[in-house]
Amino acid sequence: MIEVTDTQDLVDLYRDELTHQGRLSEVPKDLYRQMARLYTRLDDECNALKSEDPGSEESENSRRRALKVRRLCDDIQHIRMQKVVFLAIREHHSGESEDRDLPPVEAKMYASVRNVMREASLL
Repeated sequence: MIEVTDTQDLVDLYRDELTHQGRLSEVPKDLYRQMARLYTRLDDECNALKSEDPGSEESENSRRRALKVRRLCDDIQHIRMQKVVFLAIREHHSGESEDRDLPPVEAKMYASVRNVMREASLL
């Protein structure tokens, strides 16, 4: 299971999600909260440096790190949401369902897609 406590953890999760196209990486239930905390921490550091020395190289590097983390978080969310939708559709068509320990937002999306597929099948 990949916990997201620093930028390297985020990069590792991103690589794992890209490498394993057909499956979701095992993540903690509070994945999205962990990513938000990491971004907020880096953004706060960036703002503090910016207020101390607005044009410094350190301030610019901090801003770039925060933006990189934001993009990685967005990309991970996008990749995982696509996988959740794909898995829900695939499992609907196969008639199988696997128990998944998904973060709440992903579990809700999975259930919603399965319900929509079930309703569409009744037409």
